[in-house]
Amino acid sequence: MKNIAQKLAENIVEQVLEMQLKLGFADESVSLYFPYASVESLLKEKTENLTQNKEDKASALEQGEKIPQKEASAQGEASIQINSLDKNAITERLKRALAEPELLKLGKITATPLKDRVVLVLSAETVKYIHDNFQPSEFLKSLVELFSARHGITLENVLELFNRFSSDYVCEKMPEGSDFDFAIHFSDTDIDGFYYCIKDEFGHMTYHRFTESDYLALTEA
Repeated sequence: MKNIAQKLAENIVEQVLEMQLKLGFADESVSLYFPYASVESLLKEKTENLTQNKEDKASALEQGEKIPQKEASAQGEASIQINSLDKNAITERLKRALAEPELLKLGKITATPLKDRVVLVLSAETVKYIHDNFQPSEFLKSLVELFSARHGITLENVLELFNRFSSDYVCEKMPEGSDFDFAIHFSDTDIDGFYYCIKDEFGHMTYHRFTESDYLALTEA
């Protein structure tokens, strides 16, 4: 099981690699913005199987089982907790995580609290270290290439790409009123652990990727 520093380091590296795929490498500092709830999720000691928990509850409801009141209202309670989070405390925990060896080897990264999110500023040396020592996955390279090189791509094109890497993926329609049309993710997180939310805007398709916890918070909001 990955520890907090490993999860945070991987998230930072993944964001920088995706940015460099889209924009190219630049020998300059980079700022990454994290909502406080996302930071809180990354700083948890243990990562629950959130998708399985959601499916188990949905199955129980379909079968007429009663969800305990405390569990049934967890989303509402979570929203209250997130709204009342001590932002300075979260930032301090984040700073302590950044002092762990897994993060220190990346280089200088500073955390600064803002009104509704935390900004991580990666030094130019850190950005170059990531560029020189890490490679994006073949899947991510192919995905960015698909969305960057072609106009008028369709959902079928995107699913064909997923299928090239594994036929075991999930594509689901997003709830009515969502900012996205579809969400796709691999069942095998070793291939890729992100959720890719797709939006068709007047014939121009875009994507945004989320961690599992951020995706579920988005759909349950």
